[in-house]
Amino acid sequence: MATEAPLADYVITGFETRYYSPVPEVQMPGGTCWHCGTAIAICVQIRHRQTGETHEIGSTCAERVGLDVTELKKMLRDRYATMRGERAAAERRTYQQAREEEFGAHGTESRFISGCRCARCKTVAPHGTETRWHAGCECLDCVEGVLAAKPETYWIVDEYRVLIDLATGRIANAEIVNTQYGHSWCVTNEHGRKVWIAVGPARRSTQTKKGYVEAHAPMLVVGGRDWDRPRMVLGEPLADRWGEPIYRP
Repeated sequence: MATEAPLADYVITGFETRYYSPVPEVQMPGGTCWHCGTAIAICVQIRHRQTGETHEIGSTCAERVGLDVTELKKMLRDRYATMRGERAAAERRTYQQAREEEFGAHGTESRFISGCRCARCKTVAPHGTETRWHAGCECLDCVEGVLAAKPETYWIVDEYRVLIDLATGRIANAEIVNTQYGHSWCVTNEHGRKVWIAVGPARRSTQTKKGYVEAHAPMLVVGGRDWDRPRMVLGEPLADRWGEPIYRP
């Protein structure tokens, strides 16, 4: 029922968008403004400050009769943002469902063959390919695949200089750095302290007294024209640089 009652004593409590369809292809406003009787789609809920009486009015009347328009507009913005997000999420779900029905779920070879290169699909790429290598596979087929695909970036160094931890007989996580005294191996020990070891000394004992020794190992490296860095050990050395066997507990 239409009324001319002033709305200054009402506060906005919420709103909803409401439609109805008398026939499938027609969409009509689904509410009626309590203040003016007009059919409305944006139904603003209001409550009287003193009596608690509630009504539903249109957004135009809400703006005309002194209600908190700023609050209303914020509600509308938030609601429309939520609706857009929900709509976009629904479209993504529909798209993903259609892709799964046509090509299979992520992580299947058929989905990879369709062109998907997400992390899960890369892990099921055929062995011997650069894609499978970059997904984390380090089998010999994938090593050969990346060498063939990127020979200017990846190559094998037959005698890459490494540092062996004598306590384990394994290659230490060490690097050669340039210091004020020249080049030196730098390795962090089990206590978190850095150990500095001479590079290429004449005497083996110069290194072994610190618990390490140099050796050579076949290494897959990655780099550019003037630099390279180790990427993957292709074989553990059996002897050190001086020909002494490496003991592994």
